[in-house]
Amino acid sequence: MIKKYPKVLIGEICYLTPISSEFIEKYYLWINDPEVTDTLIINPPMILEQEEKWFELLISRKNTYLFNIMTNDNKIIGNTGMHNINGIDRNADFGIMIGEKDYWGKGYGTEVTKLMLIYGFYHLNLHSIYLNVYSYNKKGIRAYEKAGYKQDGVIRQNKFYRGIYQDTILMSAIRDEWKVPDTLRKLNLLDR
Repeated sequence: MIKKYPKVLIGEICYLTPISSEFIEKYYLWINDPEVTDTLIINPPMILEQEEKWFELLISRKNTYLFNIMTNDNKIIGNTGMHNINGIDRNADFGIMIGEKDYWGKGYGTEVTKLMLIYGFYHLNLHSIYLNVYSYNKKGIRAYEKAGYKQDGVIRQNKFYRGIYQDTILMSAIRDEWKVPDTLRKLNLLDR
């Protein structure tokens, strides 16, 4: 029997469902895979107990919304979220991790980023959503740009990566400038 998960937002190739302690071991495997965390702004590795504490801390935060990324055939492939949600300034920090490497380069990152922009702008009533990405993460930068993010600035040479200092690129999407992609508009995501 295939387990069903509540679909918060549905795209063409995936959907988002609330994070669950059921997947802590999956998160633990991803966060300890250097290939997965190579481009993330986190500090792995973690032991399983640390991952469990991280999960408890995140679900207790009132200014964070976290989701699993599920394929249409109900396979978890990553997670995503809005962090540091500021209700006064109406902004938040976006993050994404595709932990299943077989799903890299297949459009999941771009689609999830678009779904999260819809969630942030039209469900959380945010004005701006921002992120930080390392300059060597070319695929990530391309996915963010395709989703509607624009570069705001650069923190020069603040990441030591494989023997070279790299930049951190600051990017944001502003609600008034962002257009809902036609493919997602057809899915009536704004009416949910």
